[in-house]
Amino acid sequence: MRGKTGVAALLAISLIGINLLRRGAQLSTFLAIVPGSAITSTEPLPGLNDGAPKQGSAPRRILMGIIGVGNKEVGNTRLEGRRRRIIRETYLKHLGSFNTSYRVCSISKLISKKETADNCEIIYTFVIATKGVATNLNNMKKSKEKLRKNKGEYEPDKIFIKVKKPENKYQATQAWLSAAKQIQVSTASTKLGQFDYIMSLSTDLMIQPQEFWEENAIFFTSNETSNLAASYKESILFLSKDFAIYFSDKKPASLSQGIVQYQRETRTNMSVVKMGGIKPATGVPVKTLADWDKYINPKVPMFEKDLVENEGVSYSNKTQYSGMPRMLFGIFTTNLKAIERERRDTLRSTYLSFYNNSETPHRICSLQQLLRNEVKDEDCQIAYTFVVGANRNGPTSRVEANATESMVIPASTLKDAEDDVLYLDIKENMEEGKSDTWFRFGYLLSETLYFDYIAKADTDTVVYPPSFVRDLKRMPMYPWNKRIFGGKYDIRFDYPTKYRIVGPTFMSGLLYWMSPDLASYITDPEQCNRKKYHAPFEDLNIANLIHTHPQMIRRVQMSYSSIDHPVKNVGDFKTKWKKYLKAFTKN
Repeated sequence: MRGKTGVAALLAISLIGINLLRRGAQLSTFLAIVPGSAITSTEPLPGLNDGAPKQGSAPRRILMGIIGVGNKEVGNTRLEGRRRRIIRETYLKHLGSFNTSYRVCSISKLISKKETADNCEIIYTFVIATKGVATNLNNMKKSKEKLRKNKGEYEPDKIFIKVKKPENKYQATQAWLSAAKQIQVSTASTKLGQFDYIMSLSTDLMIQPQEFWEENAIFFTSNETSNLAASYKESILFLSKDFAIYFSDKKPASLSQGIVQYQRETRTNMSVVKMGGIKPATGVPVKTLADWDKYINPKVPMFEKDLVENEGVSYSNKTQYSGMPRMLFGIFTTNLKAIERERRDTLRSTYLSFYNNSETPHRICSLQQLLRNEVKDEDCQIAYTFVVGANRNGPTSRVEANATESMVIPASTLKDAEDDVLYLDIKENMEEGKSDTWFRFGYLLSETLYFDYIAKADTDTVVYPPSFVRDLKRMPMYPWNKRIFGGKYDIRFDYPTKYRIVGPTFMSGLLYWMSPDLASYITDPEQCNRKKYHAPFEDLNIANLIHTHPQMIRRVQMSYSSIDHPVKNVGDFKTKWKKYLKAFTKN
């Protein structure tokens, strides 16, 4: 903060913070920052985009400990593993995107010399509180190797600290602050460099980078204030170096009590400010990621002046669904199982015919009806087709195709062909390229039929059209439908795993969709390294390929009211549908 406005604002929020501290409330989940080594320069702190680092080092360096929360060995549960995955792929990754000159680095990367200390502005580690063996902070590299052998720990960016009660977050934070001071004087300090702040926060908090990393919001140099504390709803504090030493020696019952004692004993005033850019997360990884995506995804421009001239939007100006996107909806099935024929008939008589007796009877139509001009483009919002691999001697995928005609077998050449089934010229398979081939087909078809999204669904997924259409309505149309990836978030795998995972989540294969530009990207070997990021499960594999895109992916979480899955028994499927129709009619 600079000038009269900054001083007045600081004074106002200082009074708020001091009042909080006087209440002496016990803190549970909290964050602390400790100014460490002095910054001798009297120049203002560089902003986020002020150019290259001065004297080859980052302008303000933070040692960040992210502490797990839980009931047992804190941070070592599967839930915590998923939280760490989300954190790595959200605010840690995004904090590093503000300035290309500086990075967010893990302690392990600095120790292993995979990063240079001067280029790292935030150095983080995940902190696991335990009663067992702790990480040797004087020789972290050797200690990690020992833990890997004894405990099967393969996450390089976390350390273990020993506490009496791992479930006590206050004790865990006390231990981390002591560990952080130890790290600064350990042999690793020569590789890590010196820090301006020590920071502690828990995995159930989410940093909002634009607000948190705003210049002068909280990060003062030591010559501006020798003692600093910051609060966020009584759950977050920043601490000065002197106070941190006092805190470690006295071990007060709470941080707020410690601040009061410290000021009385040292007769030193502390600058207390309100912390911004921190939000409590739900603790549920899927919901946390959904909240992050809502926060970080830019708003879609809806002004006419931003329209791109392209014949691909021509349909939207003359259809009754003007302002609503269109979707190509592929339902994966097979001719190899008799039950699949029964399922197809069930889908035709349930959600695929939902609008048949409405004012918009062709709102859901078959792709084949469109291709035969039996239904006008402007009357069909969701064009479905069942998708079958129909060449027993063919390849498992055809992503190299540049025309839809070369990807399908004409139904007229097949025995017992069904009217609304697309017969791909590939060998039937689940994980070896059928999905990739379908999305390649969808991309090529969208060049002429102008679909905004291409979806893949399973036959054991019940879709409830009104809710699903509401989801579809909220999504952007061409030309704003860029890098959209939607469906049901699935964060099933902890880190690490034997499978290569790119991105924080994948969309469950029961039903997901993407914009045509992503369908083009993932099936183009010149753009996407398909072999390197291949995974053995089709939904994970598709998500991996999508998340290798060089630009930000805009993920969309599907409403839970839109689908029901899995419903494999045909009788159960019909029963659920009848109950839904009864409730829908009543409402």
